[in-house]
Amino acid sequence: GARNINGRLSIDIPGKYAFGDGLQLPKSTLYFGEPSDVNSSHAQLQKIDHIITGAIRDSVFPGAVAAVVKDGNLIYNKAFGYFDYDKLQEVRSNTPYDLASITKIMATTTAIMHLVDRGLLSLDDRVGTYIDSYTSVEKNELTVRDLLNHESGLPAFKLYVDKIQDRKSLIEAVKNEDLQYEPLEKYVYSDLGLILLAEIIEIVSGERIDDYVRKHLFYPLGMS
Repeated sequence: GARNINGRLSIDIPGKYAFGDGLQLPKSTLYFGEPSDVNSSHAQLQKIDHIITGAIRDSVFPGAVAAVVKDGNLIYNKAFGYFDYDKLQEVRSNTPYDLASITKIMATTTAIMHLVDRGLLSLDDRVGTYIDSYTSVEKNELTVRDLLNHESGLPAFKLYVDKIQDRKSLIEAVKNEDLQYEPLEKYVYSDLGLILLAEIIEIVSGERIDDYVRKHLFYPLGMS
């Protein structure tokens, strides 16, 4: 799957295939290539080494994995440093990292904007239109846009996991969480606001967020 397939018969196979029949399949996975394959060079990529080793030296982070993909070719994939500052376990190129916050961009925000494009939702809709606990005086003016901009006044996060074990109770806890400051007063990157947006997606579309993004975004775009 790392290369395009485009094979055509140069003869007839009686009763089976005609001259010119064949397969045409696009590449479907990364090709492990060289920088020269995509008009790059090892010298250019060495700049990445300097940036990351400098960051590790300055204790920005203890370790990292960096990769460069160009035109479907993986031309750089390198591990640096350690899991933590105790330097007990080295990072490898296949070390898994937590990419949980990618969901905020790739799923929640994209699904909200897809609903806006479909005319089913407005960024200036009040959150209270969809979530009853947001009709109070304190929260009544909050909009979908405020949640997306992380200017809702909600706390950055809450450790519910020690007390709450089921999804329904967790959602209710988020819905009833008090604001920690005046809306639009400042930017605070909040997990809670994105959880509320996921609920709004389900209310508006009638589909859970994971089903919605698969059906309307990921599968149609070939994002497996």
